[in-house]
Amino acid sequence: MTVDSIESLKFIYPSSWGHSQALLDAWCLRQGIERNIAIRTSGFVAVPVLMKKLGLVTALPSAIARYYQQQFGFIYYPIASNELTYRHLLAWHPLRDKDPGLAWLKQQIMKAVESIESHDAISPAAL
Repeated sequence: MTVDSIESLKFIYPSSWGHSQALLDAWCLRQGIERNIAIRTSGFVAVPVLMKKLGLVTALPSAIARYYQQQFGFIYYPIASNELTYRHLLAWHPLRDKDPGLAWLKQQIMKAVESIESHDAISPAAL
């Protein structure tokens, strides 16, 4: 997806206070463009129905976009920019390092990450 196409589309803004869209908002500002926000929602849950009923688009993290692609038949188009990436970090106090609950949570998160990474390795970049 290019800068020009972003300006021509009508978007769902899946965040009540901007946290999930801040990276793209800042990028658009640097590009000198503004997204046309047609509707705002408090999160991602309503997005599939709104996309189908209203013919709108949205910007999502790639893992969620791929999930929507699999579950709802949507098409996922990555935005052509290396600037739109972020990392999630796991952190807790060293005193909690042996906490069985945190160890289990870390294991579950790492399994999910490995699943996403292996899917990325075998999937085309754009569909």
